[in-house]
Order: sequence, then C-alpha cells, then structure tokens
Amino acid sequence: MYLRSFLRNRWERKGYDIYTGNDFYSRVEKRQRIQGERKRIQTELCQREGMVFRSEAIDNAIEGLLDSGKYTENRMLVLRNPYCMAPLTALIVFTTKFPCSVQVTVEDGKILDERTPVSVRHRIPVYGLHAGQENRIHLELWRDQAVCMEKDILITTGALPKSLVGQVKIREKKRASASPFTMAFGGDTKYPYAFDENGEVRYYIRQKIKSYGIYQLSGGRFLYLSPNVEIPSFSNPHSALALEMDFMGRVYREYLIPDGIHHDGCEMTPGGNILTLSSSMDQHVEDTVIEIDRNTGRVVKRLYLRDVLSEHPYFDLLDWAHLNTVSYQPEEGTILLCARNLHSVFKIDWQTEKLIWILCDTSFWEDTPYADRVLAPRGEIAFCYQPHAAYFLPEVAKGRKTLIIYDNHWNKRRPVESFDGDEKSYVRIYTIDEVENTVRLQSSYQTTKSKIRSNGIVTGDHVFAMSGALVESIDGYQGRITEFDRESREILNDYLTRTDFYRAYPFFADFVSLCQPMVEKAQILGDKEGVENRTGAVEETVPAREGLPEIGFEFYEDILLVTGTDHQVQKIFFCGKNHRYLKDYSQTVQKNPACFGNMRYSMPVPTSVLQPDDYQIYIQSNGQLYDTKKTFQIAG
Repeated sequence: MYLRSFLRNRWERKGYDIYTGNDFYSRVEKRQRIQGERKRIQTELCQREGMVFRSEAIDNAIEGLLDSGKYTENRMLVLRNPYCMAPLTALIVFTTKFPCSVQVTVEDGKILDERTPVSVRHRIPVYGLHAGQENRIHLELWRDQAVCMEKDILITTGALPKSLVGQVKIREKKRASASPFTMAFGGDTKYPYAFDENGEVRYYIRQKIKSYGIYQLSGGRFLYLSPNVEIPSFSNPHSALALEMDFMGRVYREYLIPDGIHHDGCEMTPGGNILTLSSSMDQHVEDTVIEIDRNTGRVVKRLYLRDVLSEHPYFDLLDWAHLNTVSYQPEEGTILLCARNLHSVFKIDWQTEKLIWILCDTSFWEDTPYADRVLAPRGEIAFCYQPHAAYFLPEVAKGRKTLIIYDNHWNKRRPVESFDGDEKSYVRIYTIDEVENTVRLQSSYQTTKSKIRSNGIVTGDHVFAMSGALVESIDGYQGRITEFDRESREILNDYLTRTDFYRAYPFFADFVSLCQPMVEKAQILGDKEGVENRTGAVEETVPAREGLPEIGFEFYEDILLVTGTDHQVQKIFFCGKNHRYLKDYSQTVQKNPACFGNMRYSMPVPTSVLQPDDYQIYIQSNGQLYDTKKTFQIAG
C-alpha cells in the first residue's frame, strides 16, 4: 500500500505526497518487529499492541521525517486519517528554512480557519472534511505579518459508514447557530459524529463506543470508553478501559479501571485527577464516585453514596440511585451529583463526604433525616423527575449559583405521588441561594419527551436541549436537538437524529494542541495487581474438563482479554511450573438477564505481576473447570 501511494504521488507531481495513517504505520510496525521489541510474553495467542503505542509510533515517524528535512513547503506530506481513528481528518507536515505560521482554511472556514504557532516545523491538523468527495484546503504561510506563500491541497475522503448516512435532518432553521458544529454520541449511535448547520456529518470516530462513553477534558482531549473491555456487574457491564484521546484520534493514555466506569467523568482541575462514576458492587450498582490519579491511573479515593445517605427508605432497588453525572468545584472542594432514580441533585463535600444540599421535589425527602437539606423553593417552581446532566453554569453572584438540568420529567423507575403527569421534557435553569438554602426556577425550555439520557447546554445567549431518547419518534427519528434563544425561549434551530444518542455537545477542537507532537510514553496505566498470587510449586495437573465453551483469548499489551458472554467465565487460572495465579470474577451475578445476559465482551486479566514461568490457562465456567489448552510464557 505504501509503495503504491509513493509511486502515485511521484507520478502526479502535485507538490505534496498523500498517504494514509495505515500506509504510514505499516512501515513503523515492520521496523518494530524487526527490532524484536515487546518480547516479554511469548505465546501463540493473538497479541495486539495498545492504542497509545500505535499513536506514538506514528507520531515518532512523523517527527523523524521533520528531522530529515525531506518535506518542505515545496513538497509537503499529507496524511489522511493519520492515527487511523478519524477518517475526516488529515495532517499536513513540512519544514521551512525560516520561522513562519500557517493559516489553514477548509472551504467556508466555519469549522477550521486557524493559524499555527510560529515555527520551522509544521504539523497542521485538518478536520471537518466533507465525506466522499475532494476537499480543497487552502494554506497561507505568514512571515513578518505578511503572506509569503499560498498553496491549495486537494484531499479526497471516503464515503460515510452506512450507519451515518442520513443521520441528521433539519426540522427548522431560522438563525446562525451558537454552535456551528454539534457532536452526538452514545446510546444506539454506532460512531460518535459531529454535524454542521446543514445537517451534514463532517467528523466521526470510526470506533465503537460504550453507550455512555465520551467525557470532555481540557486541552482538546476526552475520555473514550471501550465497549469491548468490560467487567461484569449485577446489571449493565462496566467499561474497564478508558482511552484519553484528541480529535485527531491520537491516544495519549489508556487507563485500566478494575472498578469499572459508567455514565460520566470529569477533570478535577485542568490536567489533574479524574472523577468518574462507578459501582459499590455490594448488591447495588451505579452508586459510587471514584477518583483516578491522572499519572498512575490508580483509584485513590472512593465515595459510596450509601455512606452519605445512610438513613432513608430508598435502598429498595438494585440501581437505587443511578448516578448519571458528576462535576467538581475546585474552589470549594465539592462535587455535584445527579441521581436519576432519586429525582435529586446532591452537592457534597468531597473530602468530608458531608451532604450540603439536595435539589428535589420537597415531598420526596419528607420524613427522612435529610429533609432539612432540601433546598426550599421560592416563587413559582417546577421540579425535575428522573433528570440527567446537572451542572453549574459559570454564573455566580452574591452567594448565588446557576444550575442547568435536563428534566426528562419521567416517573417510571420510582413513582412519586406529587408527579404532575406532564408529557413534555425540559431544560431547566435554576438559581440557588446557598446562604438562604433556597432555589428559584429561572427559566424552562420545553421539548419532546425524552425518557432517558439527554442534556442541556448554554452557549452564549442560546440554550440547547439535547433530547437523546424520544419516547415517540418524530418521522422515524429517535433524537432531537433544539436550539433556543435564552431570553425569549423562541426555537431558533431544530434538528432530528435518526438514532438515539446519550449526549450532545458543541464541537470545538483545540487547534493549537493538535499542532504539537506527543510527549507521553506508551503504556497502559492503572491498577494491574488485581490477580491473586498463589505462588508455590504445582505438584500435579489441575483436574479439568475437555470441550471448552466458546471463549476467546488474546493479549492486549500485557493484559489477557478473556471474551465470552456475560458472567460465562467466573474465574481464570494461570498455572505455571512454579507459580499459580487466580483472577476472580465470581463476586457478581446478573440480576437483569433480559437486558444484559446475552452481552458479549472481554474481561481484562493483567499479567504484569506474574513471575517468569511457562503458564497454562484454565477457566471456571458455569461452575465447571476447563483446560483451555492455551499457554503463554513470561520471559525472565
């Protein structure tokens, strides 16, 4: 593939060479194998390198070409989909003899009209390309406040995946949007995507995602949850592998999270530790917050909501709280939690774990020890039922805070007598007086009933209702994105999405950070010690059955992935000549088999703590021990 691209480029003589990330990586991969690296584990099983390793290998190769001086302003290197993750992106690479900046524009300039930092080494990120056509990219080289060179580059892209064709329909268009590009993801949407004001998909990530899986971080990065590497729970399996990515598809870090992650996550400070939602797994799920050290990936703190709310009558459901959002207020050291199945938003001191206040229908917490923590309503007010996405807005004045919530206004999981039966959903903005412990309804924006998921966004003087899961489809479309004027509440723009989604956000990539090379070292972070050490001589062969169930085995870096249906495998044994280890996944049982019992995914088993030995893999499946006939060797 690389040779064909090389010959075509030389024949066409356009002043630039065009390759793909796959072309480029094939050379890097071959060199790595020749050098004989990554030999700690020897096995006949499939071995895959990590996503960070792949991104780093491509990035290092690009830096090597910049060092060589091979590509200049007269002959540039153009990499389509450079990191093999985002097909409607490209990277333009070259050096100049003199320091300059480069202005890059994609057609109308709405998604990309940016200038790079001044340098002699140029890595120009391009995103927002049109699918299935030739895109004209205009470059201007600026030196001493003047354009010293201009160049057009043509980049041809492939067609959209079938699942994204006709994904967005314009229902109403009155005014230029406060967010020219909107990104939707999760739910039943196969690939995360961003669309423009014409409803055209201009960006997508060609990798499946967990149904709730992108968490925005600073510096143009986000956490991307794997839908394939998971741990079993009493209900929905939790993602156990999170990728820290940017919008070019570069993966900077991978986090292995033994606790598992669901629904939401955030940075505590820009570049700092990460808070995510997890589960206590004490016969309950989706009721815990964990703090992940950004540098090691280890869980350094857990907050169990049951410890904050230890005395109330609502421990009557497996998913009694159903936390769906978490945010951190660094100036106060507090967290904000939205609990769908408690119809409540909680503010909690992160260090002391003391409850500060509750926003909820006041009748819900009557006759409990927490009634005095419920914010007292002032003026005409509407409460939220089974809400999602509760966050503070950056609007603070004299002890007052502004809070936005998507009120699904749904009363199915935990019926409330005072529910008004309203058949609409709303984005609601509240003003909270923390001195008086009161709440006022500032404004409401009515939209179509969305039973789950969804979120509200304020951008400038516009409010977005991201209705991710409509109870009744509109013209066969399952999601709706509505943009309102904040003051008048007039609908300005209205879009429908063919598939439902988890959330949607304005799409703003951090252009300057995408111009920079990677600096992190390839590795998977996190707690890799979750394997019980049963060291000692193995005197005899473990008795085991023949006829292995349909179970898959492969190595992802030094993590063994054991693939089967939910709860099919309870224990994994590594039996060596002198050492024995156990990974135990038998602590949970599936209590909602109709929804999750047939899910197939890979359970991670770290091997970094294993001593050098020749190991044979055994599994316990449905109470029976099986010899898998699979082996691997860890070199000394």
